[in-house]
Amino acid sequence: GGVWSGFDPKTGKRLWQSHIKFQHSTLAVWKHGEKHYVIGGSDAKTVAVDAATGETVWTLDRRVLSHGRGYGCGGLSVYKDYLLGYLQIGEDRKNYEKHAAAWRLSETGAEKLWEHPVPESNAEHVPVVVNKRYVFLGDLKVVDLRSGKIVAQGEGIKPSNGGYMQAMGDLALIRRDGTHGDIQFTFYRVADDGSVTNLNPEEQWRPTYGPGTTSYHHALMYPLIDGRMFVRQAAGVYCWDLRKAD
Repeated sequence: GGVWSGFDPKTGKRLWQSHIKFQHSTLAVWKHGEKHYVIGGSDAKTVAVDAATGETVWTLDRRVLSHGRGYGCGGLSVYKDYLLGYLQIGEDRKNYEKHAAAWRLSETGAEKLWEHPVPESNAEHVPVVVNKRYVFLGDLKVVDLRSGKIVAQGEGIKPSNGGYMQAMGDLALIRRDGTHGDIQFTFYRVADDGSVTNLNPEEQWRPTYGPGTTSYHHALMYPLIDGRMFVRQAAGVYCWDLRKAD
């Protein structure tokens, strides 16, 4: 029925059921001290829920976009005590402005830190934190996480239909299209000063072994360990060495 429930992992007993219907995808997880919370978007609000009790601890009266394919946790991204997402500005679901925004989280609410329009980006992904201090947006802007200052503007492929963004240390990975069985990647490096470099300026990188796979009905993520990235494709999981030029 569009509601969420919390269960005891040892017994499977249902502990609570939300009274708010959340949009699409999973809930973002936020840990504050020793307590765990889940955060999700309803039709017109963003709500934080105590993961143990189901109690609503605070509500943000802003519509956070979470439609499409290839989105992250309910259209939201949590990094430490920061919340990132795209806001829908206007009531028309087909014609509206989209703004990226950041909030500082607490047990009593979410304090908005900054907000920027992102006219050249769709909403089928979430903003990510790169190099521990910068937010990378779908229009390839680099924004200082705390101040909201725009420090750089990247050039190149943006996430599109079923698009996806992932942070890997000082790298931002963009998969342009996740819905048609073809994996197309572009890597951007964000330096300590916030400057951004497109590592695939000529063309996107496509894995050359095994058929691609789609993220139409499920999330696909790409772990990066010691410079090696693991890519799930239709025939299995492949490991790619990103430390080498080819």
